[in-house]
Amino acid sequence: MRLPEEKQFQVVLRHTGRGHLATILVSLCTLGIMTSLSLMAVGIAIHESVAPYRAVLDDYDGAYLSFILGGLGLTGLTVHSLLVFCLLDFTNPERSDHFGRVSITIVISAGLTMIAGIICFAHIREVQSAFRSGLSFAMKNYKNNTMQKSAMDEVQMRYECCGIRNYRDWFNISWVNQSYVDKNRISKNMKNGEFKPDDVPFSCCDPSVFRPCIHEAVHTNSHHFNYNHAKNVTIFTSGCLEKIKNFFGPGLLFIMGGLVCCIALMDFGIAAGTRILYTSLLSAVKRGDEYGPGIGIVWPGRILVYRSSTDLRRA
Repeated sequence: MRLPEEKQFQVVLRHTGRGHLATILVSLCTLGIMTSLSLMAVGIAIHESVAPYRAVLDDYDGAYLSFILGGLGLTGLTVHSLLVFCLLDFTNPERSDHFGRVSITIVISAGLTMIAGIICFAHIREVQSAFRSGLSFAMKNYKNNTMQKSAMDEVQMRYECCGIRNYRDWFNISWVNQSYVDKNRISKNMKNGEFKPDDVPFSCCDPSVFRPCIHEAVHTNSHHFNYNHAKNVTIFTSGCLEKIKNFFGPGLLFIMGGLVCCIALMDFGIAAGTRILYTSLLSAVKRGDEYGPGIGIVWPGRILVYRSSTDLRRA
């Protein structure tokens, strides 16, 4: 779609102005190369942050986001490098002819990058939902599945949490294998035909507490010497779901989503600057003096030839 002349955003640039614009664009493209590398790093970071906990992520596969970010980063690295090559000698006809195609590629890349940033924000709720159902499943299979047990212990130790909402969640689940428990204790803690003691796994122990960890009979004060669970509990009291929400929500994915969107906005700016430089150069060439003033435009339209400050004509 071509905009009529009167609606175009027009900038008159002389050779010196085009040189300054090219220098700015080279600087931005150099930054773009670094941000493209950061996109690939972001994809790897998201993948590595989630990978250790796949056992407690219910039907979640975030690999596609990592692949999207990695692919966009590789594309951005290629396009920005090519644009720097063209800008270093922008008056060279063989190089300047590529400006149009490169700027279109950058616009497409920027649009896809913006979509990837939005996906990062959308992933926050998806990850939280997967962890909520996955943690519940892991707790229920803690005594029967070694992989689930190991993953749940890893989550609780890394995020310094216990249970889903709090450590009491373990009291409502038959997570202890009765083969390793005294029969008298089993009979005292049977509830609805299931062994549900006031115990929590060792991974709930808080290492910052000086007292040896009490993770069995947590609410049975008489079972321990000089102990009151209401005052000096030795385990993590925060639930894992809240800790994970804080990490992936306001933390990792939110920051990364904002970073990716900022990269997309910068690429839109680079594309607009490249378009202005390219059309200004074409305008000057059509005027018969490639070092003279030329009119740069952003949106698709006919190249305008600069005649005077009050006279703009179509080429």
